[in-house]
Amino acid sequence: MRRQRIRVRGVVPFSPHLLEPERDVVDGWDIYRSDHVTIKNSVINNSDDCVSFKPNSTNIVVSNLTCTGSHGISVGSLGQYAGETDIVANVSVDGIRMTNAQVSLV
Repeated sequence: MRRQRIRVRGVVPFSPHLLEPERDVVDGWDIYRSDHVTIKNSVINNSDDCVSFKPNSTNIVVSNLTCTGSHGISVGSLGQYAGETDIVANVSVDGIRMTNAQVSLV
């Protein structure tokens, strides 16, 4: 199922493994098979991707995020399955504050 026209503002996702960082492998925002997604004014504390654009995500706006301890902003999991066409297109990322990041842009 492809998701469309999603808007999220002012959300602070919580990883249940924050107290055990070695087990914290949860993305803050994981965008997959989605179109027209807007994420604004969010705070992410984790040790995996702050925002990850996965296959077939298009027309995405991400702005004014605070990412702490994460891998940063990623495009990933493309080409995992033979015969599948994966795209990530028309993505805008602006106003991201990174602190204690492992990587800032992958």
